[in-house]
Amino acid sequence: MNPELLISFSIFFSGIVIGCVIAYLSIRKDAKDRGDSNLTIEAIIHELRTPLTGINWIFNSLLDLKHGDVINDDIETLIKEGVKKISNAIVLSNDALAALNTSIDYASYKFEKNDLVKVINKVIDENSLGAREKSIHVTFEADKEFQPFAFDGIKMTLAVRNLVSNAVKYTPAGGSVSVVARRNGRQAEVVVSDTGIGIPQADMGKIFGKFFRAKNIGDVSGSGLGLFIVRNIISGHGGRIDIQSNEGHGTKVTIFIPIK
Repeated sequence: MNPELLISFSIFFSGIVIGCVIAYLSIRKDAKDRGDSNLTIEAIIHELRTPLTGINWIFNSLLDLKHGDVINDDIETLIKEGVKKISNAIVLSNDALAALNTSIDYASYKFEKNDLVKVINKVIDENSLGAREKSIHVTFEADKEFQPFAFDGIKMTLAVRNLVSNAVKYTPAGGSVSVVARRNGRQAEVVVSDTGIGIPQADMGKIFGKFFRAKNIGDVSGSGLGLFIVRNIISGHGGRIDIQSNEGHGTKVTIFIPIK
């Protein structure tokens, strides 16, 4: 039995709860947890400390308000920044939990016949609003002969979701994202390409690292765990992932999944 930890905190303003973050984490005791494919509780707590410190400072500043004070532009900015940091902490908690649950040495995979085309369509639909807001054109092509095969539906959905949402997130307004699903012999291939900001060559060797974020992302929010999670899931299926990218010229990610 692995020990477990529940991280929970609430955000109060004027006696009212305005935010809450809860992370339920299972901690592995064995040494494998410190490998490249696993995540340690120490690392999660370290990464959570930054947004929580910012939240603490913001709401301590708001405590200086006196009863009846009008919310001015400065106060509104503080509140918006607090909400942003809470959102970042929630994303980090959710991604950390996903990373733990997809760790190669920890996760169990449920292989059942699933339709990968339906999975991709679902994920694209989930990201359609964000794409429309940025006028990003999203396309999807699948081989007509592409048939259902055995894979873990929940985990594969998470992997595809990370790839598509990253493509939309890091593509500037007016750009494009394309997804292609095809069968190549005894493996399925899913290619996600975008016209986004790309990845600096100096960072390419680090992109699967825990909490790693490229130097050129600016103020785009994220946990730095997306590709770490995707690699774990694809490895758990006995597959592999390939990434080609040029800074300023987009990224192409291909996942290869054995058909058994």
